[in-house]
Amino acid sequence: MTELGLRESKKRRTRQALIDAAMRLYREKGFERVTVAEIAREADVAPRTFFGYFETKEDVFLGRGDDRLEILVQAIRERDRRQPILAALRPVLRQDREPPGEGRPRRTPGLTELLRHPAVANRLRERWNRWEDLLAEAIAEDVGARPGDPRPRVVAA
Repeated sequence: MTELGLRESKKRRTRQALIDAAMRLYREKGFERVTVAEIAREADVAPRTFFGYFETKEDVFLGRGDDRLEILVQAIRERDRRQPILAALRPVLRQDREPPGEGRPRRTPGLTELLRHPAVANRLRERWNRWEDLLAEAIAEDVGARPGDPRPRVVAA
């Protein structure tokens, strides 16, 4: 494995350790009573390391957001131009909707449960707005839309 491969692998493991620690603490204590310091300690990293992976406590509970956005933008840019944009995005979007099944138990609270917490709901709303902006930009660039054309925003929404 290359140096970059090892580094990326370690980053993924650390990120997942933070998510797993947050979920364990959430189940034990509830969202409001979990702190970033506790999540970091449970994952065996420094609190400063936590912020290298997540901007806020809410973000760790929302999981794989920005990496999914990068995959969506990449799917737009790499699609066959004869393929509709939504058809290119559909496989990526479906990956996140697969329910837990045999061999894949639900380890985390569902999004509905997490959204009962106003801080998580607000953070998710901010994230979705940012994602919509970035997707609309990628779509506009891909189709050569003119500034002010509402269609890329409609597709992104």
